[in-house]
Amino acid sequence: MSGGASTRLPLERWLGPPDATDHQLLLARCHGPTLDVGCGPGRLTAALLARGVTAVGIDLSEVAVQRTLERGATALRRDVFGPIPSLGQWHHVLLA
Repeated sequence: MSGGASTRLPLERWLGPPDATDHQLLLARCHGPTLDVGCGPGRLTAALLARGVTAVGIDLSEVAVQRTLERGATALRRDVFGPIPSLGQWHHVLLA
């Protein structure tokens, strides 16, 4: 933040399930295979899978990948600037 101000991020929201806004603005638009870039704890990846949409999360953080796997979703520890799994097969890419 400019001027040294800080903003508190709602950790509970980031760790919790997607809310109505997430569904309306993000998830409802994903009807085919989706790559969740920077998937964090996998809340969006897992929600897509629960709807029957193929989804894979990628994240640099081992902890994030582990949390995604614990939700029953697929995640890989990857750098977005490196090789992307199944390149050319994704209909949607989430970066949220």
